[in-house]
Amino acid sequence: LEFPDNMITEKATILDNDWLMCPVCIDAWQSKSVAGMVECPKCKNVFHNPRYNENCFL
Repeated sequence: LEFPDNMITEKATILDNDWLMCPVCIDAWQSKSVAGMVECPKCKNVFHNPRYNENCFL
């Protein structure tokens, strides 16, 4: 999940500095990940991480 997957189109939503929200099941979870993709711990769907910055991995 380190890099973005262009086959996936949906993105998780940032709620604040520590929390993301799943656009499918509306669950929220604590995450400080800056990887390209994140997985919802409730429904297990994978989404683009809104905190991803490709320059972090150069």
